Amino acid sequence: MLAGHYAPALAIKALFPRTPLWILFAGVQAIDIAWGVFVLTGIESAHIEPGFTASNGLVLEQVVFSHSLLASLAWSVGLGLLVQLLLQRPAVSVATGLAVASHWFLDLPMHMADLPYSNNFSPKFGFGLWQYRELSFLLEAGLLVLGGWLWSRGGGVNVSRARRGVLAGVLGVLCVAGYYGPQPTDIAVTALLGLFIYFGLPALARWVERPQGT
Repeated sequence: MLAGHYAPALAIKALFPRTPLWILFAGVQAIDIAWGVFVLTGIESAHIEPGFTASNGLVLEQVVFSHSLLASLAWSVGLGLLVQLLLQRPAVSVATGLAVASHWFLDLPMHMADLPYSNNFSPKFGFGLWQYRELSFLLEAGLLVLGGWLWSRGGGVNVSRARRGVLAGVLGVLCVAGYYGPQPTDIAVTALLGLFIYFGLPALARWVERPQGT
């Protein structure tokens, strides 16, 4: 799942309208940001095996520090507390923690059983929906539509239709490309491309929420 991770950010923005959307966009992918850095530095390991699932060839070997359930909860609490320390805004802190936590729970239905509970020898979870590409795509697209609808009626109500359209277009392209576009065959390229997207979309979200004319 790639674009679908941003659906909770949009929904959470509707519940916590004073939370900057760019923080939520960064939060929902904080775990994958960590994963990208950890893979590139050798702390975690993964590889690409074309045809591993009908949706992609991502094989996670050791992702304890980013994608285990306990690590994900630790990232959620830690980043929520960091936001509180920096901004002194409890609502934004809670919203950030929820955004970070959403990542693991959206990975759960998609991944094969490669999400560990705590360490690499603990039980691993994943319902394997990636084995069914069309179904996975429809679920991810549906989440985006729902999140976008909630946002447009809540936190995004003051955003111009044009900027909402730009954001919807970018997320839509990412959603389609994630399932039907060409995919890297090298894990380092995958990680680098992911990091580009994970930092680029918060920048886009910040632009979307900037006052008109700025």
